[in-house]
Amino acid sequence: MADSDSQAEDILADPDGTFAFYYRYIRGVRQIEEFRDKQTESIETLNELLEVPQALVDCVIAGSTSTVLERLIEMTDTLGRFGTLVMVAQDWDDPTLWRSSMKRLAEDITPTLSQYADQLPALD
Repeated sequence: MADSDSQAEDILADPDGTFAFYYRYIRGVRQIEEFRDKQTESIETLNELLEVPQALVDCVIAGSTSTVLERLIEMTDTLGRFGTLVMVAQDWDDPTLWRSSMKRLAEDITPTLSQYADQLPALD
């Protein structure tokens, strides 16, 4: 979680930022033989080859507190109630940002999301 949606977008847009690095690594390991000869390519090229921008869209919920809550409520509406929400802190590259994000998740998001989910019918 960031102070604003635009701050979160800037963090995700960094081609060598912590999120892009993570997905480039994970996707690259799965295709290591195929990418051995591409080690000298630019980071931007590797990101495109490994579909990192799409992974960020598909797998990361980021933004302001209200945006993150909205996306989690949408996910709850789609999937139903769930018991555990895991937050990934990408190696604490920015301790202030991660502490703030964790605090917002714990104090602002989780209680509201739990209250929302508790109103939904239980799945059998």
